[in-house]
Amino acid sequence: MLDKLLSVWRQLRKPANVLVLMDTSGSMGQNAKGKWPYSKSELTKLDLVQQAHGPLLDGFTDRERVGLWHFSATHVTDDDLAPMGSTSQDDGQTHRAHIEATSPNCTPTPRPPCTPPSATR
Repeated sequence: MLDKLLSVWRQLRKPANVLVLMDTSGSMGQNAKGKWPYSKSELTKLDLVQQAHGPLLDGFTDRERVGLWHFSATHVTDDDLAPMGSTSQDDGQTHRAHIEATSPNCTPTPRPPCTPPSATR
């Protein structure tokens, strides 16, 4: 019953306009307690954000307009607001696929340089 209600709600509600902001600064290389990880198996703040990235996007229908910006010492726009189901003229991928493929490159060392992939394209 709840699944059916959620399905109907997604179709009837007004489409959302959402801009997701992702901190890719050096402190995101720390663990959730704000300390530098002691082992490679310890998750960083950025690891936790990346784990939540997919489930967050699953909540949007193809009608929702979603954008993704990374920020750190410099501001980089990765994907502007566009319907999740729209297709890129450049490569034929959906906007959803572009956002899902975006993951910052950050090394968990003191004050690591964090460079979003789009800054190196």
